[in-house]
Amino acid sequence: MQQADIISEQISKVYFSTINMCPLSLKYSLDTRMNVSNYKELWSSDLRKRYYTIGDAHSINHFNAFCNSLAPPPESNSPLDYSFKFLDTKDLLKPSEIQPLFLKHRRDHLADLFHIDQSRITFLEHHRCHAAYAAYSREFLVDSKLVLTLDGGGDGITMGYWSATRDHELKLLASSSNCPIGKWWKVACILLNMKPMDDEYKLMGMAPYANEKRSKSYLQYFLDLVEIQDNGIIVLTDTGKKINHYNYFVEVFRNSRFDEICGAFQYATEYIVTKSVAQSLKFYDQSNFAFGGGTSMNVKLNRCFNYMSSIQSYDVAGSGGDETLSLGAIYAANPSTEPLHSLSIGYESPSINNLKNKLISCTISDSNSIAQFLRSIHEGEVGAIVNGKSEFGARALGNRSIVANPSLFSSVAKINSAIKKRDFWMPFALTIIDVDADLFLENPKNTVGNVMATSFSTKTDYRHLIIAGTHPYDGSCRAQIIRQSDNEAYYSLLLKYKEIYGYGALLNTSLNLHGDPLAVNADQIASTFNNSELSLLLLDNTYLITKNQQFHVD
Repeated sequence: MQQADIISEQISKVYFSTINMCPLSLKYSLDTRMNVSNYKELWSSDLRKRYYTIGDAHSINHFNAFCNSLAPPPESNSPLDYSFKFLDTKDLLKPSEIQPLFLKHRRDHLADLFHIDQSRITFLEHHRCHAAYAAYSREFLVDSKLVLTLDGGGDGITMGYWSATRDHELKLLASSSNCPIGKWWKVACILLNMKPMDDEYKLMGMAPYANEKRSKSYLQYFLDLVEIQDNGIIVLTDTGKKINHYNYFVEVFRNSRFDEICGAFQYATEYIVTKSVAQSLKFYDQSNFAFGGGTSMNVKLNRCFNYMSSIQSYDVAGSGGDETLSLGAIYAANPSTEPLHSLSIGYESPSINNLKNKLISCTISDSNSIAQFLRSIHEGEVGAIVNGKSEFGARALGNRSIVANPSLFSSVAKINSAIKKRDFWMPFALTIIDVDADLFLENPKNTVGNVMATSFSTKTDYRHLIIAGTHPYDGSCRAQIIRQSDNEAYYSLLLKYKEIYGYGALLNTSLNLHGDPLAVNADQIASTFNNSELSLLLLDNTYLITKNQQFHVD
């Protein structure tokens, strides 16, 4: 059975993870028109809190104007645009009454959208979906494990510890409604004039540049706001409950450098979360661990688990943020659903006949294509690969990827200036064939790193061979350790590279232009290739498409 058919074949109802019990929060989380100044005004004056607890005239007027400015245009017919006219001020001032009203509205909307009876729609709790995805979308190799879910919030919960068993029993052990870790990263973005729920990864990438001593010096400011209970749950202290965290951190970091702020938030996150995990493992007498929710996208935090003595094994599922709640809903409803052996469940690769008609000034060859492609990559050119079904989630895993020689550090600058235009401090990722992983990476827990969900420390002896895919400051890398069973076409490409050049590793980044989503179909792939300085495209390991004007890394 095709994994893309899981929904239609293995469940009898339509399952949705609820996004948040508060429709205003849903509206803010979906909106992309808010700029940094909007967030600063919203958070610095604590308008949300004033709206719900006091209902003063200023906050009501501001919220109403704010909602109107973010509402879908009257001519919009998008199925994703919700109308919030069914809520009036008196309802908004009673949060406890919002959820039933909101879920009824969503049920009506979804039934109409999918042309199904309302009885077929079931809502599942946000963090349960995160936990189910983290536990059961991956091969379950132990009898039981402790699962942590951690994010900015969903259905009133920001953190949960769960017990998951091989027999598909998923049980919530403890939860927190006010763990601030996920929300702190939104605050950090605003402090640095970057966009929350979007740019957090950029702060993580900057963190290693900060002076370690300076980063650690801010830790107590964070610890004053939270406490870790015996079972590992993180809650706000009395101080943390009383203060406005945005205004608090504005004062803490008023005279701090950009990199220091990034380093402080990253170090505090690592310190608090690893301490929480250690206490929870001890409390529940467990040594196997899995991690899900938006904070599980922090690959540097995930690297810390590789060095915790209390952890025997750990696993982080691919792209564990809200983008995989749809998959999590399947596993929450049917935990015995077959694990996802690959995240390549998207669009099929286009045929050569479909693609070639959309390309401009290119030569196509099907003779000795792989060897020619790899030779050009090794000599310094930058190429794209398109194989099979596109990836689901936030990571390019070899089906829609841009690849380059990882030993040429100049590849980074060239790809950035000509194709990706990423922030200058952000490292690219690597794909490393499994038989060479020990050559390059420290992996004491032997974690399965096939979905690019964790970073690894690299070994110095051979780091020069993968230097373009390592962090310029701390030498870590966000690596995909690929096995043949993960992606046979991409594996064979790396195996061939190893046979010819002695090691199986490629710099790997997603196939898209700056600001665009992953190129998944013929139109998007052709547009990316035509409008960038990519010189090569290998389609299904068979057809080598060469742009007539070459782009070469010096």
